[in-house]
Amino acid sequence: MSDSPFPLPPVRPPAQLDVFLLRYVDIPAAMALQQLFAHEVDSADGHRAALLLCEHPPCYSRGTAQLTDFTAEQTARDSGLVGQAMPHSAELIYHGPGQLAIYPVLSLSRMELSPLGYRRGLENLLARVCIGQGASEVETIPGEGIHCRGGLVARSAAHIRNDMTQLGTFLNVSRDYDLGTGRKSTTLASASRRSPQVPQVKSDVISQLEAWFDGVKTHVYTRHPLLQRKRLRPGGETNTD
Repeated sequence: MSDSPFPLPPVRPPAQLDVFLLRYVDIPAAMALQQLFAHEVDSADGHRAALLLCEHPPCYSRGTAQLTDFTAEQTARDSGLVGQAMPHSAELIYHGPGQLAIYPVLSLSRMELSPLGYRRGLENLLARVCIGQGASEVETIPGEGIHCRGGLVARSAAHIRNDMTQLGTFLNVSRDYDLGTGRKSTTLASASRRSPQVPQVKSDVISQLEAWFDGVKTHVYTRHPLLQRKRLRPGGETNTD
């Protein structure tokens, strides 16, 4: 992997990777799932990791940074969006269908990774995904995300708590959402010679993670027993099955 312009740091790979391919998951439920996964990974006898891939219903997340534009959140509320607290470093990030939330949950000490090594590795992995989906002019902006032709397509949001990773990256696949950096944002579809959609990108993320975690045994799930399945209504509302 060293010949790539986006090298992945060496790791002690987990023996098992549990991947949850879900559709629409609201932010409180996604945070609760990550806490559950963190407990399961931390208490497992063997070396395991988990990955949650989903989209969020239309909303915005409020990070830990102090607001510099006090009208921004009010504007979001006035547009009918619900705000949720998340431990990322941005002020506000907008979410919705067509944006892929990528949430790896793993133990840095078991992976033999530093926090900086993990963040850079995840950014480089997503850069590889963008290239694999046909994007041009791909570059990483450390601590911010992935920039392609036309603007920022992915926002780094990795958070580490007690050795366990949370959050990860928000990738604008087919819809352009403000990623909260002050930079112009765009979509992977706009930056690509193809027309990538969320399911294709999910598959590529898994493949790239399997390549990084060489030899890992992957288990893929399309449901979680603690969640009701959600489907999007016209206008962005969600309904449960």
